[in-house]
Amino acid sequence: MAMIPLRGYVSIPDGEYEMVITDADYDVDFQIVKIKLLAMTGESHTEQFKFLRRDGTENTGAMVAFTIFAKHLLNIEDEAVDEIDTASFIGKYIRATIETNEVPSEKTGKMMKFPHITEFEVIDGFSYPPVPKVKEILDRLGLSKPSIAEEVDEDLLSLL
Repeated sequence: MAMIPLRGYVSIPDGEYEMVITDADYDVDFQIVKIKLLAMTGESHTEQFKFLRRDGTENTGAMVAFTIFAKHLLNIEDEAVDEIDTASFIGKYIRATIETNEVPSEKTGKMMKFPHITEFEVIDGFSYPPVPKVKEILDRLGLSKPSIAEEVDEDLLSLL
């Protein structure tokens, strides 16, 4: 019998991060939006919006939070826009504050940790070049672009 090594899950530590959205998916059956983000320093985070509660009722708070997130991310000011495609999130850069909430499990009572974005602003790209692992992932996904620092260096060189 072959042994399979197990890896521990480590939540992203609380703090401020520059991140890029690498994937976004809406599961219509379960009414869940999952947005995958990658920090320039290599940490990853998945932000989730669950539109249905366990009892099947509508989770209005999650719907409002998602609407605010999406409209801010995509700079939508038109109130008439009432639908969005999560694919339009991919490749967007943000500076986000991550905070962890601890709540008891409904089943076991054991404390569970849920990191989430508490505030964010849209940015043009990473301030500095990302770590090599992140650069490789972004290149593979076709999402790589020069950091702000690299663009400034190129601008300064052009002046010489």
